[in-house]
Amino acid sequence: MMDTDYHDSGMLITCYQAIGDLNAMRGAAERTLGRAEKAVAHDPSNGSALGWGATCHAVLGDGDRAKEWLHRAMLMDPDNWSLGYNFACALSNYLNDTEGALDLLTDLFKRASPTQLKHCQADPDMASMRDDPRFIAMFTEAQERLRGTAAPATSA
Repeated sequence: MMDTDYHDSGMLITCYQAIGDLNAMRGAAERTLGRAEKAVAHDPSNGSALGWGATCHAVLGDGDRAKEWLHRAMLMDPDNWSLGYNFACALSNYLNDTEGALDLLTDLFKRASPTQLKHCQADPDMASMRDDPRFIAMFTEAQERLRGTAAPATSA
């Protein structure tokens, strides 16, 4: 792994979290953040690096910086479903910001594909939100939309 590769080191965050090694998870977040900061300094419009930086700030407990980077990334790549989804996971899991996560998911679920919904259904990062009535309603509405059973929108 090259010392400029923020993606691979970022993926280690999830791996270490899955095995319960929180010290290694934080170390991976610190390494990834340093690499993402270098990439953003070189190219301020790098949405991927901004995304990894936001996640790292969340893992490291810096919610304000995480949200700042999140907003910058979404400005760079507003239609990136995966980016928004991963931010929702970071907000929920690392910052305990369920409302912020659900706010992001509201728009995402309106355009989720069947594959994306299946992933969401199995993703352990969504576990903390699955019993939330707002999550249930959004998820159910997305399933109905994809089955073609959602009520048509009415105009005033």
